[in-house]
Amino acid sequence: WIGEMSGGESERVTQLCSLFSNHGLPSVSSTEIKKQIWCKLLYNLAVSPMSTLTDMSLRSVFETPGSRHVANSLIGEGLLVAAAEGVDIPAEEADHILQKVIDSRQENKSSMCVDVLKQRHSEMDFINGRVVALAKKHNIVVPVNQAMVFLVKSLESKYLGDKQTWDTLQ
Repeated sequence: WIGEMSGGESERVTQLCSLFSNHGLPSVSSTEIKKQIWCKLLYNLAVSPMSTLTDMSLRSVFETPGSRHVANSLIGEGLLVAAAEGVDIPAEEADHILQKVIDSRQENKSSMCVDVLKQRHSEMDFINGRVVALAKKHNIVVPVNQAMVFLVKSLESKYLGDKQTWDTLQ
């Protein structure tokens, strides 16, 4: 998907999609790119840290009792922040997106998990950490997302040491 952050259609986006598609990278224009970005973020709020903290594949994570409750809590907090940012995503739509990931029964671990296993900085600051930062801006409490940021960053601090950043939680 390619779209204007302000929404709507533009000749620029149409041209970019055509250029990418004509060169082997199928692209689709979107009039709601912010919503699509948030939808991807929502399922990553659950999938990424849950796979990381358990060192499990996505399939194994969601075969574990209680996983859906944790995922729903993370996504519910994300929906509150999305709404405060002016992006309306019905809970049913977010649930459908997560269910598609669960139904895919993927055997891979999240990229965040792979980062931690390879002792690299993960994208935590850009997933749950971003939701925590935006929540602060809107005075929204997101304790489950904050917990995920703390736990993953704590794992990272074992190998990053002084290079670990804690800005998101301060």
